[in-house]
Amino acid sequence: MRIITILTLLFLSVIPLFSAAKNTDGVKTVPSADLLFLGDTSFGENYQLVLKSQGKGNVLEIKGYDYTIAKFKQILSEASLVIGNLETPITDRPYSPLAGKKRYIHFGDVQGTLNTLKNNRFNLLSLANNHAMDYGMPGLTQTIELTQKNGIETCGAGATEKEAAKPYMHTFHVGNKGVNIAILCAYKYVEKYDKDYQHYANDQRGGVYNIDIKKLKAQISTIKKHKENPLVILYLHWGKNYQFTSEYQVKTGRALIDAGADLILGHGAHLMQEIELYNNKWIVYSLGNFVFNSPGRYKKRNAHPFSLIANLRIENTNQGIIKKIRFYPVFSDNQVTQYQSRFVTSLEFQKALDILSRRSRIPGGFSRHISNGNDKYGEYFEIKVE
Repeated sequence: MRIITILTLLFLSVIPLFSAAKNTDGVKTVPSADLLFLGDTSFGENYQLVLKSQGKGNVLEIKGYDYTIAKFKQILSEASLVIGNLETPITDRPYSPLAGKKRYIHFGDVQGTLNTLKNNRFNLLSLANNHAMDYGMPGLTQTIELTQKNGIETCGAGATEKEAAKPYMHTFHVGNKGVNIAILCAYKYVEKYDKDYQHYANDQRGGVYNIDIKKLKAQISTIKKHKENPLVILYLHWGKNYQFTSEYQVKTGRALIDAGADLILGHGAHLMQEIELYNNKWIVYSLGNFVFNSPGRYKKRNAHPFSLIANLRIENTNQGIIKKIRFYPVFSDNQVTQYQSRFVTSLEFQKALDILSRRSRIPGGFSRHISNGNDKYGEYFEIKVE
C-alpha cells in the first residue's frame, strides 16, 4: 500500500510502476542470458498482395512465411528473450478506418504472422510505432489479445495511456545474481498522426505511447527506486526512412540518457544508423529492419542495405556481472535477397563497419570502445554496457 500511495501522489496514477505480466523465470538460474533485440518486423502481407496484383508473385504464398525468416532461426531459438518491433497490427478486420487517408496500411495475417512469431520464440513485441493503429483501436485490441493468448507480451500501446506506458520487467537469475531488466517502448510524436489518425494514447483514448521525456524520466526514476540496480532500456521508434540520424533523434536520445536511461536501442529508419557513446551510455539510433517484406527503396534512396541484430549478453564472472552487446550486421535489401534477409558476408561486414566508424559519435574513436569477432552466427562487433 505504501508503494501505491507514493506512486499516486507522485504521478497521479499516470506513470505505472511496472508491468504485471508474468514474465520472469522464478528461481531458475542460468550461467548467462542472451536478450535478442530486433528491428522493424513485418511479413509484409499488404506489400505482397500488391506485388501479386502486378503479376510479380506473393512470396508468402509461393514460399511461405518460414522462408523469409529462415536465415535467423538458430539465433532466435537460442536466445533467452526475443524482442522485436512489430510494425503491423495482427488482424482480420476487413476495413481500415484510415483507408484513403494513410498511404501505407499494414496488416498481419492472424495465422501466418502470429504462428511464425510464436514458433520462432518471440517473447516481447513493441507496438509503439507508426503502423500499430492502422486498423484503429479494434485492430490494436485484436493484436494484443492474439499475442497474449499465444504467450507473447506487448509494450508501447494499449487501451489506456497507463497500459500503453507499462514497462516490460524481467528478472534473470544469472549465477547467484538477480539481474533486473526494464524495457520501455515509445514512438516519436507526429502531429498528423495525433490529429488525423488518433494514434496516441491519452486520458480519453487508447493507442500508442508517445516519446515524452518528462514521463519517461518519471518512469525511469520510479523503476530505479523500487528495483535493485535495474538496467533500463529504451526501445524507441523514430528516425526518417532510409536516412541517417536526425537532429531530433540526437537531441532526444541524449536527453533520455540524462533522464536516467542506461541504454537506448532505436528502430524505424529501415536501416542501420549511427551509434553514440554519450555520458558513458550507448545510444544505438536504429537497428534497421529484421524481417520486413516490402520491396524497399534502398537503391532509389541511394541508401546502404545494412541493419543490425543486437544480442545483449549478461554473464556472471569473477569480476561480477558483465553486460556486452554483440551486433550482427544483416543484409536487408529484398531486391537483392529475394525476401530472405541474411547475415552479411565478410566483405559486407567491413562495409557496414566502415559506415559506423566514419559516422558514429564515440569519444576517443570507434576502435577504442568496439571490438570485432566471429562466432557461429557470423561476424559481429561488440560493446560493453555499463
